[in-house]
Amino acid sequence: MLVDETTCGGRFRCMMVGAAYKRRCIPLIWRCYKAGIATDYPREGQVEMIATMLGQLKAVAALSWRYLFRVVKTVKIKTASGPLSPYAEISKSGQDQQYEGMS
Repeated sequence: MLVDETTCGGRFRCMMVGAAYKRRCIPLIWRCYKAGIATDYPREGQVEMIATMLGQLKAVAALSWRYLFRVVKTVKIKTASGPLSPYAEISKSGQDQQYEGMS
């Protein structure tokens, strides 16, 4: 499973959950909104928006698929063993990181 947010033509942003298949992504569910306009940004925030989208894909959980989130290094992450930190400070270059129990 892949989760990604993309800018579409500079006017819209689209958060998408998809299935990885042969180095491609097959969109399963998505939500789009106007870019750069705070009032159009999802009220619940990005984390809750993603959680809602993943919740709508409950059947996927039965398949034991895992999720991949692509993030920029300025994103702040709170791990179970530490404080809220920029991803760049807790990541290791060239390595995948796995975090469980994020809310």
